[in-house]
Amino acid sequence: MRKSLIDRVIEPGAITAVFQPIVDIRGAHPTLHSVEGLSRGPRGTTLESPDVLFEFARRKHEEPVVDRAAIAAILAEARALPGDLPIHVNVHASTIGRDQGLPDYLKRLAGSAGIALHRLSLEILEHSNYVEEGQYLGAIAALRAAGIGIALDDVGVGTSNFRMILLTKPSMLKVDRFLVDGIAEDLFQQATLRAVRVVADQVGAVVVAEGLEREEDLAMLRELDIELAQGYLFSRPRLADELVRLLPIAPFGRRREMGVELAELAAAG
Repeated sequence: MRKSLIDRVIEPGAITAVFQPIVDIRGAHPTLHSVEGLSRGPRGTTLESPDVLFEFARRKHEEPVVDRAAIAAILAEARALPGDLPIHVNVHASTIGRDQGLPDYLKRLAGSAGIALHRLSLEILEHSNYVEEGQYLGAIAALRAAGIGIALDDVGVGTSNFRMILLTKPSMLKVDRFLVDGIAEDLFQQATLRAVRVVADQVGAVVVAEGLEREEDLAMLRELDIELAQGYLFSRPRLADELVRLLPIAPFGRRREMGVELAELAAAG
């Protein structure tokens, strides 16, 4: 019997996991804060691109199936990372609202990979207007009770970000690159990010600027008191063993001094 494309996507080994540093930019020298695990679809197919992969999953209403496969691939590869390094993974809001077994599934996966739950944070994506609120809120509560961090991704471009902030009450707001790239020259971007900063300050959340590629934008983010940043200025996404080879791993704390190493990461392409 011929397998469907979804079946081929979720086969073991079909999804590749890569990792990108999330960097604390508050000091004079950037320090490593955590990494985000990212998924790549089957190599040599149109689904290798993560944008295409997850858009395909959304159109087929198979977000829970693909999210589970992607998280499994990421946590399996994350075993190669240092044991105290926090790890972020993406999950659709619709998955949390539909997949009743997701909290227990994450606990089992993390246990199998030897990853403490307090090292994990979920970055919640909202690309659908459908979220079953009762199930969603119950799952968020269960995830928090297990020690898993909750972040809201793509802040600034989602279909209803303020609603999701109110529903989710995240401890981290990840600002989309649309608000970050070119912010040094754009007063409207600066004003919008200041507003996000005010919201975060009022609720005790951390702000992460995604898609950072330019030193000028880094300087502006610091001026706006943004704590964390992620992007090609520091490193492209890399396989776990490649990332470990490029970064000295002992000691490897949340605020490890990274000035030279981050420059080497960027230079490595």
